[in-house]
Amino acid sequence: MKWHKSARNILLAMAVASLWGSGCRSSNTANQVVVSVSGTASVMVPTQTQTITSTVTGATDVSSTFDCSYTTTPNPTTATPNPKPSASAECTSANGAVGVMSNIQNTSTTVASTATFTAPSVFPDQTKFPNVIVTITATSNSDKKKTGKFSFTFDSGIRIGLTPATATLGTVETQQFFAKDFNGLIVPPDQLTWGVTFEVTARISSASCSTGSDSCGSIDKTGLYTAPTAVPTAAPASTTTPVNAAGIVTVFAFSNVDNARIAQAAVTIVTLPSAAFPQPLHHRAACSRTSSSPPPTPLRRSA
Repeated sequence: MKWHKSARNILLAMAVASLWGSGCRSSNTANQVVVSVSGTASVMVPTQTQTITSTVTGATDVSSTFDCSYTTTPNPTTATPNPKPSASAECTSANGAVGVMSNIQNTSTTVASTATFTAPSVFPDQTKFPNVIVTITATSNSDKKKTGKFSFTFDSGIRIGLTPATATLGTVETQQFFAKDFNGLIVPPDQLTWGVTFEVTARISSASCSTGSDSCGSIDKTGLYTAPTAVPTAAPASTTTPVNAAGIVTVFAFSNVDNARIAQAAVTIVTLPSAAFPQPLHHRAACSRTSSSPPPTPLRRSA
C-alpha cells in the first residue's frame, strides 16, 4: 500500500509541475515584446509624404522612438559588378537631400507611435546619393532591445523611350536618335548619357563597343549614331551575355538625373551595294571629258 501511495504522490507532483511549467511558458510568450513598423509607400516621389507607424505588442507601454538613416550603393561597373552598400548614415547629415522625418507622435503609452516622412523636393543627386535607401527604425520604450524597421526608395518619375526604336543602316551611315518622355517631349541632351553596346539589354555599366577592331559604331552626346566602316562580327567573349547576333548593336541612353531610367534601340548594320553610293559630280565630269565619243553638234538658227 505504501508503494502505491508513493507512486500516486509522484504522479501528482509531476502533473502539477507540468501544469506550472506550461503556465510559465505561456506567460513568457505572451509577454514577449515585438515591434512592427509600417508605412504607406515603399517607393516615394519628390515632395511626397507618408505616415510611419510603430506597433508594439507584448507590453503595456506601446510607445516607440524613431530614427531615420540611409545607405547608398554605387552603380555596378565591369570591374565591380556587385558593389556593396555604404555604411548607414543619419538622414539629418544629408541636410534634406534624402528627405526629412517630422511630427513624431509618441507621448501616449497606449496608442501606437507615428511619424511623418517627407521625400526631398528633388530626386537625390545620383553622384552623391546613388541608389539611396532610407530606413526608419522604431525602438520600444518598454524594451530598448526590441526594434522594428521599415525601408523605402525614391522614384524620380522620369520615364524615357528612344525614337526610332529600330533602324537599319549601311556602313558609315548615320542616324539621329531622340529620347522622349511619356508626354512625347524630347529630353534635353545635357540630361542624358548615350552609349552603344553589343549587349541585348543595355545597362549603365554595359561594355562599350565603339572602339577596337570589331567596332559597332559610335554615338555622340546629342544622340547622333554613326555606323562602323564594316559590319560588326559576333561580340567578344568578354562581353556580358546575352549579346546580339552579328551585325546588330544596341544604342542606349540613360537619365543623368535617375540612372535607373534607361531606354534602348536596336540597329542592324548592313553592307550597301556599290551602286548605292553615287559618283561625285567632279568624277562624272572628268569621265565625260575623257570619253572617245564626239562632242554634240551645236544647234543652228535658221535664217
